[in-house]
Amino acid sequence: MKDGHEPAILRDFLIAGTPLRGLVVQGPFSLCAYLGVPLEHWLAQVDELQFDCHWGVTFAGEGDGQIRPAGWYWYGWDYAHAGDAMDFPEAVRALLPEGLRQPRGKRWTVDEVEHEVIDAAQSLHAQLVQVIEAATASLPVPKEEGPAR
Repeated sequence: MKDGHEPAILRDFLIAGTPLRGLVVQGPFSLCAYLGVPLEHWLAQVDELQFDCHWGVTFAGEGDGQIRPAGWYWYGWDYAHAGDAMDFPEAVRALLPEGLRQPRGKRWTVDEVEHEVIDAAQSLHAQLVQVIEAATASLPVPKEEGPAR
């Protein structure tokens, strides 16, 4: 990539006790995080899926077989928001005003982002368990009354 870092998978892991998979990726200017579900899972391709993560979900789509492994549907977010330090390459920094050339804000580490992915996965999994339990809970069946007299 000419004007940023080459995208690369830095961490790829399964989330224990869930059908979810996590990724931490080096994006062009910041770290990015993804939660994936197998394509055959009912959660795959839910367009409006939202869960608690850094500034919200900003990507949803099938794996591309390169940065996001194929066979999975990915929900992603990045660490390039207000308050986050972005790591611009020298060529890009040279184009910025003098006062903006040095990174400011929180510089996220791969370990911190991995922990945030795990937290988001556990939160999403807990929500899914609640939905499944509510959908499968047995409702009281009214007693059948005898014929009217």
